[in-house]
Amino acid sequence: MLFGRFSSNSPGPGGSDSDFSLNAIAGLRFKAQDRLLPFVEARLAIKDGSQFVLAAGVYFGKP
Repeated sequence: MLFGRFSSNSPGPGGSDSDFSLNAIAGLRFKAQDRLLPFVEARLAIKDGSQFVLAAGVYFGKP
């Protein structure tokens, strides 16, 4: 969960603005071999311009 706030000392009404969004991330890793780990990941960002991202890949190295 992200929360951002911006303030300024400008003349006139409304010298501040707030921004609130929610980021959810989930993923799975699968063990194929000792140093080869395929994975999938899903990200959901809920805000004015909401987006859903699905990613997959392979991790090489020690788990």
